[in-house]
Amino acid sequence: MNSFYLAALATGMAGSMHCLGMCGPLMAGIGARHSRWGSLFRQMLLHHGGRIAGYMLMGLVMGAAGQLVSLVLIQRWLMLLAGAMILLTILFSVKTVSGAVFTRMMNLVSRATGIRAGSNAGMLLLGFFNGLLPCGLVYAAAAGAMATASWWQGLLFMLLFGLANTPVLMLAASWHRVASLKLQLRSRYWKTVPLVIIGLFFLLKGAGLGIPGISPAFTGAHHKPACCRPAH
Repeated sequence: MNSFYLAALATGMAGSMHCLGMCGPLMAGIGARHSRWGSLFRQMLLHHGGRIAGYMLMGLVMGAAGQLVSLVLIQRWLMLLAGAMILLTILFSVKTVSGAVFTRMMNLVSRATGIRAGSNAGMLLLGFFNGLLPCGLVYAAAAGAMATASWWQGLLFMLLFGLANTPVLMLAASWHRVASLKLQLRSRYWKTVPLVIIGLFFLLKGAGLGIPGISPAFTGAHHKPACCRPAH
C-alpha cells in the first residue's frame, strides 16, 4: 500500500484519542438523546457519513491544489508542515467542539435550511459541518492530502483518515456512561505517543534523508510531460 495511505490510516487511528477528548462528550451527548439502539446507530452512521464527506471534500480540494504545484520540493515542505502541525496539536490541544457549539450549529442549520436538526437529514448535514470545524489534527491531515499532489488521492487520503477515527467516536456515542471510559482513553500516554510517532514519520518523509520507504531522498526535480522533454 502507498505510504501516504498508511500514513492516513495511522494518523486517523493514532488521533482517535485526541478526537475522543475533543468530540467524545459531544458524541456522548448525542447518544444520550436516544433510548433505542437502532435509531442511535442509524443517526451515528449518518453523522459520521456527513463528517467523512466533509473530510473528502477537503481532501479533494487540497489534493487538487497540490496537483497544481506538484513540485517535489513543495511536497517536501507540505510533509514537514503536516508533521509539525501534528506535534503542535499535542502541545496546544484546544477544545473546539462543545455541546454549546453543537447546539448553535443545530439552530443555524435548522433556520438556514428548514431541516429539523434531530432528523436524519439534519444529522447528515451537521456531520458534514462538524468535519469542517477548526481542528489542528484535521488540518495536519489536510496538509498530508495536499502532499499527495492528486485530487483523487487527496480525497482517498481524507476518507481513510476519517474511517480510521470513526470507531472510537461511535463507541463514545453508544456509551451513555462514558466518564470512566474517558478517564482511561484520555491518559497522556495513549493520547500523545501515537501522535508523536506519526508526526515524526511526516517529518522524516519531508526531510529526505535517503532512507528507503521512510525518508526517500528528494532530487529537487519534477516530472515533465514526455512532449516537453529534450530529445536525446
